Amino acid sequence: MLVLFETPAGFALFKVLDEGKLDKVEDLWKEFTSSDSARKVVELKAFNKFENTSDALAAATSIVDSRPNKGLRKFLKKHCEGETLAVADSKLGNAIKENLKIDCLHNSAVMELMRGLRNQLTELISGLGTQDLGPMSLGLSHSLSRFKLKFSPEKVDTMIIQAIGLLDDLDKELNTYAMRVREWYGWHFPELTKIVADNIQYAKVVKMMGNRTNAVNLDFSEILSDDEVEAQLKEAAVISMGTEVSDLDLLNIRELCDQVLALSEYRAQLFDYLKSRMNTIAPNLTALVGELVGARLIAHGGSLVNLAKQPGSTIQILGAEKALFRALKTKHSTPKYGLIYHASLIGQAAPKHKGKISRSLAAKTALAIRYDALGDGGDNSIGLESRVKLETRLRVLEGKELGRSAGSTKGKPKIEAYEKDRKNGAGALITTAKTYNPAADLVLAQSTEETPKKPEGASKKRKHHDAEVEETIQEDGDQEGQKKKKKKKSKESEESPVADADGGKKKKKKSKESEETPVATAEDVKKEKKKKKKSDSQDAEDVAMETEESEMLVLFETPVGFALFKVLDEGKLDKVEDLWKEFTTSDSARRVVELKAFNKFENTSDALSAATLIIDSKPTKGLRKFLQKNCEGETLAVADSKLGNAIKEKLKIDCVHNSAVMELMRGLRNQLTELISGLGAQDLGPMSLGLSHSLSRYKLKFSPEKVDTMIIQAIGLLDDLDKELNTYAMRVREWYGWHFPELTKIVADNIQYAKVVKMMGNRTNAVNLDFSEILSDDEVEAQLKEAAVISMGTEVSDLDLFNIRELCDQVLALSEYRAQLFDYLKSRMNTIAPNLTALVGELVGARLIAHGGSLVNLAKQPGSTIQILGAEKALFRALKTKHSTPKYGLIYHASLIGQAAPKHKGKISRSLAAKTALAIRYDALGDGGDNSIGLESRIKLETRLRVLEGKELGKSAGSAKGKPKIEVYDKDRKKGAGALITPAKTYNPAADLVLGHSTEETPKKPEGASKKRKHHDAEVEETIQEDGDQEGQKKKKKKKSKESEESPVADADGGKKKKKKSKESEETPVATAEDVKKEKKKKKKSDSQDAAMETEESGKKDKKKKKKKHSDE
Repeated sequence: MLVLFETPAGFALFKVLDEGKLDKVEDLWKEFTSSDSARKVVELKAFNKFENTSDALAAATSIVDSRPNKGLRKFLKKHCEGETLAVADSKLGNAIKENLKIDCLHNSAVMELMRGLRNQLTELISGLGTQDLGPMSLGLSHSLSRFKLKFSPEKVDTMIIQAIGLLDDLDKELNTYAMRVREWYGWHFPELTKIVADNIQYAKVVKMMGNRTNAVNLDFSEILSDDEVEAQLKEAAVISMGTEVSDLDLLNIRELCDQVLALSEYRAQLFDYLKSRMNTIAPNLTALVGELVGARLIAHGGSLVNLAKQPGSTIQILGAEKALFRALKTKHSTPKYGLIYHASLIGQAAPKHKGKISRSLAAKTALAIRYDALGDGGDNSIGLESRVKLETRLRVLEGKELGRSAGSTKGKPKIEAYEKDRKNGAGALITTAKTYNPAADLVLAQSTEETPKKPEGASKKRKHHDAEVEETIQEDGDQEGQKKKKKKKSKESEESPVADADGGKKKKKKSKESEETPVATAEDVKKEKKKKKKSDSQDAEDVAMETEESEMLVLFETPVGFALFKVLDEGKLDKVEDLWKEFTTSDSARRVVELKAFNKFENTSDALSAATLIIDSKPTKGLRKFLQKNCEGETLAVADSKLGNAIKEKLKIDCVHNSAVMELMRGLRNQLTELISGLGAQDLGPMSLGLSHSLSRYKLKFSPEKVDTMIIQAIGLLDDLDKELNTYAMRVREWYGWHFPELTKIVADNIQYAKVVKMMGNRTNAVNLDFSEILSDDEVEAQLKEAAVISMGTEVSDLDLFNIRELCDQVLALSEYRAQLFDYLKSRMNTIAPNLTALVGELVGARLIAHGGSLVNLAKQPGSTIQILGAEKALFRALKTKHSTPKYGLIYHASLIGQAAPKHKGKISRSLAAKTALAIRYDALGDGGDNSIGLESRIKLETRLRVLEGKELGKSAGSAKGKPKIEVYDKDRKKGAGALITPAKTYNPAADLVLGHSTEETPKKPEGASKKRKHHDAEVEETIQEDGDQEGQKKKKKKKSKESEESPVADADGGKKKKKKSKESEETPVATAEDVKKEKKKKKKSDSQDAAMETEESGKKDKKKKKKKHSDE
């Protein structure tokens, strides 16, 4: 007898040496307990090894189907001639018998024999080890399972789910990073945001331009297609109000632009990949609703097969589940569409038709999905045909003529709805022309044109009334009052047209109003005019007196330089109120003044220095030279009297400043571009704006190295990068996990995982690769290679692997950029807030600045606010619920708090917050740029932490505040022991004198007092009253009454001694027998005395009551 046994490595043929062992089936397993006993029952006769995995898979599938393959038939023909063959499957035995005419056996004994062979297989077949057999079995089982499922890597819709999810993530990140670029670069060139709207173009422009001063010399035609936009950009760059930024900031902004452009390119590649996968896996769905909508439907459904199980009504509202359940809960109308709303067919429909089209589209989509998931065809004919029908239905709904391309007559009866107004016998296509119906306009005409009728006498009375009003206003003499009162009176007459014939009431009203609002008379107006004329004539005389001796020059400051004008007709200055008329045109202005000289600024810095000095009323060096050259013995008109005084002191030039000069300056400003040749209005405006911005920044003493806004942007971007790195790394693991799921547990680090996947590609390449540069541990590398051989992952196409590698490149690029950004953040923090950085670190310090808004805002906060900054929700929740407030917020992540034990974290956080507040104020408002305060504070806090933890105080404490705390740990030290830190304290009896006098000794009393108060309680009350403490009286009374009840005292004189004895007895607990007897006697005496005292006290109280009643009577 021979036995056919299938292994993952090949077919084995064993010869049974002792067939008698098969008779005892229940004891057959004992023969295979060891390899030696197994060799006495069977021996290997022949072995047919599989050439490769596909050969093994083909053999396994044929064996599962109970069919011997070609290789097995050859093997059996060669080695089984006239012998019985034992097989594990009876159907396989029948097939072998039919094809090869070999007798086959299958019974319980054979199955038990197979079990024994499986137990000792590696010992019976030489060269087949356990470490090889297990992986081979597992790999073959996975391959067989996939084959039975008829798996095709080209039909994996999980890649679509991953791709559409990643595409949505990329859209979010592109938007986030583009906004970061706009915010960051907006501090330098804010006008660019409105000029360039597209995010990708914006990033390209910023990357090319760098500093805005370079814009004039660059050509943006490749990026910006519109020449007007380019011209607008260059013009705005010259006059920009943005701040200056350092080269390091610009470098990091450009790096961020590179990331935006790289993400944009990768998104385009991913979208192309998604289109190709959708056209392969779901062509009909793609033809009907598009790639993006189809992919989102598959992702929402979980898979294409799951989506194919859904009816059209579910597909219609897929993605609007929240709106659906909310509508069902509130009993409102349910939504008409979900994700399918974004399909182009619904977008083309009018709002009133969207519901109908979405319902029809959902029904057709359900059919297309089922055909794609379960059908054998790979074309998109059904999707295209359904789309044509839906477009036809849409045209029908919109009332257009039905063409031949409809392909269906279902929509034709709908046209009757539009023919409801057609008359009988009329041959109208849809509706007949409607004729004008004038009756429909009657209501409108009546409501808009007709006015209510008024009484006949009202018009006469109204005319009479208006005449009276005009007479009254003329008498007042105030023109403005006349107009206002006419309007007011006319309104009153319209509202109440009926009035008395006499009009007495209204006249009374008018007289009251005239009394309340005094009106200026004509005489007052004449007086005011005379005064004005006198003052103007005096000003003109003053000007004439000043200009009689010399000619007048006018100094005028412009953004381009200083202009010196000569006044041609000084007589015009006499009439100040009419001077503006001379500057209405350029010709008339040239008759009054002409340009004598012009001093042009060399550059922007020269203009800025001149403007700052002029604001401070100081002439610049260039202005002094200019005036010395062109002003000799002439009077100079200036716009600032202080500047005129400075020029007169330094240059001995007479200066004038009055109302005429100011009016002249106003006229010059109006016609400046005409009076100065070569200076256009289009140049003057931008130069004025640019100079004003530069001047503002100078006045604020702006420094680009101290811009904390860059820190806020950097820490925000760093947090975004951490989130995105984590998201993309998880995408890589999910995506590649379908191909090699075991790798997730073997390589835990995300960056190492991405590097391994990028290097390896298909898992079959792992055996021939060296991962030592990526994986430092050799055991991990060996484990990886072993898992790659036996992986249970699915096969993926080369296109999928290409896109997975592209995603790995994005992960590695983001990781490198994050490292660069962190280095930039460290350098900025050490420059702007060195003490804060030394105390809490770069990240915590940057987050505090970002949370506070700026370093200056943060400097205004106290230490208690900084301590809980970032834990506002927990704080307000604690205040609302009356629970304990939080001890720390963002500051919790500082290394000093991390080092502290849990019980000390609150104390250390409070101390650290106080020191942090000081460090922030020094960084924000101080002039020093070192971190000495931060380092010193950190040393003190570390020392305090060691003190709290009970460690010995070192020399680095820098303060003696913590030293007394050490005494707490020496409180249990015995007397006479050598103290390590503090000497033992001895008892000082002198320190108890004050306490003894105040509590035990009583002052001397009058002689009568001792007779009246014989008992102990009365003496105590008197002593307390003399002390003058009322609260102490109540407490001592209660205490004394309790002591008298528990241990009554015998004599008033001996009470103090007994108290001392009781204290001594507490200190020395051992007592003799004699002491006990004495105590008993004393107790008896005290009991008897207490009884007598109580009777006497009750008698005294009765006497007092009787006396009180007698006195009242």
